[in-house]
Amino acid sequence: MLHYPAIDPVIFSLGPLKVHWYGAMYLLGFVAAWWVGTRRARQPWSPFTPQQIEDLVFYAAIGVVLGGRFGYVFFYGFEQFLLEPLWLFKVWEGGMSFHGGLLGVFAALVLYARKTGVALSGACDFVAPMAPLGPRFGRLANFIHAELYGRATDAPRALVFPTDPSRL
Repeated sequence: MLHYPAIDPVIFSLGPLKVHWYGAMYLLGFVAAWWVGTRRARQPWSPFTPQQIEDLVFYAAIGVVLGGRFGYVFFYGFEQFLLEPLWLFKVWEGGMSFHGGLLGVFAALVLYARKTGVALSGACDFVAPMAPLGPRFGRLANFIHAELYGRATDAPRALVFPTDPSRL
């Protein structure tokens, strides 16, 4: 079996500023979505212009961050939220939910489609190839942080995570 390499969650520091892998992966996901969206917007069938893609990705970024945090708090930490409502805003303590992020992006897409006069079905079709890019980079960050380990196995290709509660 392979043992997980200890990877620092901070890529680099500049004085008090620390750049974390999670933040970098979010940024890469947004840049990749912008890149794909800009290329798709150049096609004659596109409901969006290349100039609209920056705003579309901005709306989606706000949706994923707000939705991801709200989703985490309400799906997984509601008891803590009831005890300490300001915990919702303590994003530096971590906690994002894929489910909430998905709902947030969908809400942002609905708002942006309405703003631009694009049919929601056309907007959904347009962003479909862009959407998986964010979770792809997010899973890389999960790997770097030694999260989301699977079930125990003795397969030779298995990777042993030091943070797996069954191994502690």
